[in-house]
Amino acid sequence: MALAWEEITAITHTGTHLDAPYHFGPIVEGQKAKTIDQVPLEWCYGDGVVLDFRHKQPGDSITVEDVKDALKKINYSLKPLDVVLCMTGADKYFDDVRYTQMNPGISADATLWMIDQGVKIIGTDGYGYDKPFAVMAKEYKDGDKSALWPAHFAGRQREYCHIEKL
Repeated sequence: MALAWEEITAITHTGTHLDAPYHFGPIVEGQKAKTIDQVPLEWCYGDGVVLDFRHKQPGDSITVEDVKDALKKINYSLKPLDVVLCMTGADKYFDDVRYTQMNPGISADATLWMIDQGVKIIGTDGYGYDKPFAVMAKEYKDGDKSALWPAHFAGRQREYCHIEKL
């Protein structure tokens, strides 16, 4: 009898995953960005806060006001090391070819605001953390040169991780 052998070839965006600060760029806050093996384990566990953004449409932005409103609805104030999980409803399309286009994006401003509250991990059930690529590309072509991955690039200003495809 032989041992079992499995081989898998996949991109890192295949399933639920955590993007480390290094994913956003090599420098954050003037320091070398952490790779996934350098992310403190303490960031990855703690109180989870589920915020409901299912009323937002695919391609919309989740703003600071949206985050504050969602927190008010559950009577909660963010505290350091809370893990924020954003429910957009995009997960219902996980097995549908439209999944990559079904999420609102978390804005850079909302991301930075949550980080400023002490949050280090923010997750989404969408395919990506920002708006769908087709939406960002159209906005970019229409003249908005800041439209491509703004919340990812917020991670070059302040250190955080995000989870995609919850």
